[in-house]
Amino acid sequence: MYCIAIDDGHGKETAGKRTPAFPNNSVMRENEYNEAVAAYLGKRLQENGFRVLFVAPEKTDIPLRTRVQRANAENADIYVSIHANAFGNGWNDVQGIESWIYGKADSQTIRLGTEIQAALIGETGRKDRGVKRSTELYVLNSTRMPAVLVEGGFMTNLEEAELLRSDIYRRKCAVGICKGICSFFHIPYQEEK
Repeated sequence: MYCIAIDDGHGKETAGKRTPAFPNNSVMRENEYNEAVAAYLGKRLQENGFRVLFVAPEKTDIPLRTRVQRANAENADIYVSIHANAFGNGWNDVQGIESWIYGKADSQTIRLGTEIQAALIGETGRKDRGVKRSTELYVLNSTRMPAVLVEGGFMTNLEEAELLRSDIYRRKCAVGICKGICSFFHIPYQEEK
């Protein structure tokens, strides 16, 4: 049984990780999206026969080093970090979904990033910003397994911010990531019962 490490991105206390004020003056913190998608993803993965490891199940900010150590100690098969993107501080037109992999990634990591990105775009219909590379993101350069950091949309784009706080979109993102993982492991995706 494959083990999938799920990282729900930033904790509630991470400064600045939120939308600008919506017209009704409310805001959405990034972790509201991250946590919901992680929970839905965990459920979908289990229903598809995977073992799930939540690397930051606590309600406080867990250091990146701890998250990665937990995944490495468990010998997880892949690592998925869930995030919502931002550009600047106010509302703007930048939009879309992108996935990040380690800059010196092997072919397996490249394939995982490609499968997840394609399935997310297929499920959500959002703009495809592609698979990007970084050598600086700790959860990508310090994990011992293929790792992908997913940015499910921009909190600074009003249309996408509304989606990011909707339950329907959060579920679509979880399904997309799950379909990408199933495809990576050549496992037929089982629809939700």
